[in-house]
Amino acid sequence: MSTHPATSPSTLDDALLATLRTLPTLTLDTACYLSLNAAHECVADHLFPDGVQSEVDYQCVTETTRSLCTQLGFGEAVTLNPPQVPFAERGDYLKQLPVVSDEHLQQALETVLARIPLYLTTPHRALRRDSLLFQVAYCAWGVRVREVTPVQLAYLAEQCDPWMEARGWELLLTLDDEHWSYASDPAYRRALEPDRDALTRALVKALRDGFTSLETVRRIGLQAAFHYNTRTDPEERIAAVEWQTLFAQLGYQLDASGERLEPIPLMLPEDATTRVCTALSELSTYAHKDYESMLARQEVLAATTKALALDGETLTAAREEALVTRGVVGEALVALGYENRAIWLPAYLLTPSPDQAGDFFRRAQQLQTRVHHPEFASGLQVHSPALVRDDATLVYLELVGPRQAVHANWAALRGARRTHYVAGGRLNVSKEDGLETLKRTLPCGWDHWALLHRQTSLETMQPREPFYLLDEGASVIPPLFFPMLARSLAMPLQATWDEHLWVQGRLRGLITSLSDASYGLGGWRVEAEEDVWREVVREGLQQAAISFGASVARGGSWMRSSHHPDAAPVAGRPGGGRAATRATRHAGRTVTRR
Repeated sequence: MSTHPATSPSTLDDALLATLRTLPTLTLDTACYLSLNAAHECVADHLFPDGVQSEVDYQCVTETTRSLCTQLGFGEAVTLNPPQVPFAERGDYLKQLPVVSDEHLQQALETVLARIPLYLTTPHRALRRDSLLFQVAYCAWGVRVREVTPVQLAYLAEQCDPWMEARGWELLLTLDDEHWSYASDPAYRRALEPDRDALTRALVKALRDGFTSLETVRRIGLQAAFHYNTRTDPEERIAAVEWQTLFAQLGYQLDASGERLEPIPLMLPEDATTRVCTALSELSTYAHKDYESMLARQEVLAATTKALALDGETLTAAREEALVTRGVVGEALVALGYENRAIWLPAYLLTPSPDQAGDFFRRAQQLQTRVHHPEFASGLQVHSPALVRDDATLVYLELVGPRQAVHANWAALRGARRTHYVAGGRLNVSKEDGLETLKRTLPCGWDHWALLHRQTSLETMQPREPFYLLDEGASVIPPLFFPMLARSLAMPLQATWDEHLWVQGRLRGLITSLSDASYGLGGWRVEAEEDVWREVVREGLQQAAISFGASVARGGSWMRSSHHPDAAPVAGRPGGGRAATRATRHAGRTVTRR
């Protein structure tokens, strides 16, 4: 019958360790040895005062001795015989292992970290425990992996574990991470300190690139602050308050849903749009071979800052973008007839040449006045002073020439071959477009015909489908905009809302210019998306931009002002001014002459 040990074998008893340290050692050729038999007797007397009485007790003594001696720095057992030792002292000894210094541990850690990639999905570094122990054995003793014994590994573990813990590393028996390839092996793990400068740079770029999802922006920030595989931050190394502070410094805040970011709005005066319109109208314009009267984005923002008395720190990049895309700058640009989306152009292509290349706002309607001479019918060329097309869809086309040539080209357009090429682009004619033909005879005897898409006419248009507006540039808002929009949508609208609806439609991409693929006459495509227009009206009423009974839209008076650059009719289109005016007027009713 075996007895219970006085001290648990699994407990590292300081008194027993102190007793083992008092045992005499033997030095041979600078190596130190401890008698294994003496160590066994010391441990047995401590654990089993009544004596070892079973195999289990003996096994407990040997395991405890090996563990404690390893802590004292003694490793493998060797047998010493005469003449190395006197005959009476022959037997098994434990040889003391070489000392492992902090320098050895630090060198081994740096070596292991240098060859282990950062592939955890959380902001931590991790390394296998065995990898570090083997590297320490090589750095301290010059022993390679295959030569390291289990006893030496146990000794190194006793040295490494507290040393790593003191430096912020946590010992885990298993590491649960989808990218960790050694989940069943013990590993050291340490939380990473975020690189806050890299985090800020990444957030600035992500927000500038248009990312607004909070989850996406946070992941981009975590990858920059820690490493590219980081996806979550369960320990909140970057606290929620710090995220909010960073977003606020960049000019953003969480929206009502808490899932997306939006620019922090500025407190602006009621007449902000009018002020900006006045400031922008005084700016110098730039010309390009393809575009006229462009405004430099940098100058627009500088004029806005001055007109609204804003300081540079308040007008962050996020707020600048918000002002241009949906704010008072965008409203002013639309009111002045410009696009609110800039294009980049080099300085040497502009007149006058600016100081440097940059972004420029171009006119929404760039009317080309050159008359084209298509030949839809082989051998019969006609004059075409005006064409409006939506991509390749025919919206409006004028044909002028001898009667035979006009008739032949008209028939060719509506014949079996329905795709043609004119003015550098395709032109498709389809029966579904419901083309109407306006006809008249000029005093010289030539025919002047115009083809119109059914969605350009108030009477023939189909509700809830995109419709078209022809534009000579006489005003910012084409006269038929509101009547056709009211007919296209099911919800009730008031005529006094036309300015607000036009501006918001332009800013939200519901109204797009067709001038790039056209000549002689401008045009617009208006989307009939009921839900989006309903949201425009709801927001306008909520923000008091419109009301039932009277319009209170900011900048509305400017859009109707005689000082507006688009207030005068476009002149200089050869032979097409009166015809275009006539076509615009007739677009309000169905005119079919067969």
